[in-house]
Amino acid sequence: FTEKYGSDVFRVYLMFMGPYELGGDWSDKGIVGVDRFVQRVYTLFKENENILQKATPKDSYSFDELNENEKTIYRKTHETLEKAGREIENFGLSTAVAALMELLNELTKKFPSAKEEIKAYALQRFAVMIAPLAPHLGEEIWSLLGNQISIFEKPVWYEYDKKALVKEEITLAVQVNG
Repeated sequence: FTEKYGSDVFRVYLMFMGPYELGGDWSDKGIVGVDRFVQRVYTLFKENENILQKATPKDSYSFDELNENEKTIYRKTHETLEKAGREIENFGLSTAVAALMELLNELTKKFPSAKEEIKAYALQRFAVMIAPLAPHLGEEIWSLLGNQISIFEKPVWYEYDKKALVKEEITLAVQVNG
């Protein structure tokens, strides 16, 4: 299978089958789905090749400066940073991969109406999150962004923005006994 799909697809498929320490049932159809995921990731980064030469993302954003789609991108990126970081640390690799798949779906839907700097922001973080799971893909998409130094030369894990994880705040008046 590594000759046909490559080592990263095979590696991610093994992680995605379920709890890594328990193994799982092999399925030729399952590896095709993981291959499709990897191809979609590569396509998204290829469509945004050298984005870091066009836009310089900030370290963080306020929701006031983002449109609705950008808010969704920003929030989902940070939800995934939090979840993937926690799951990778605890060897919950299948749920880390699933979180990245969800993020990819959201990015694909919301990118057309997002500013270049928000796209660059999300793509940088996506590359960092996928690199421990699919190192060859991580390195390739990191370089597609326009980075000159290897993602593994100076490894970084972006901190998630706790404010981005808050869905909404409302004030609710409550009266008791009367």
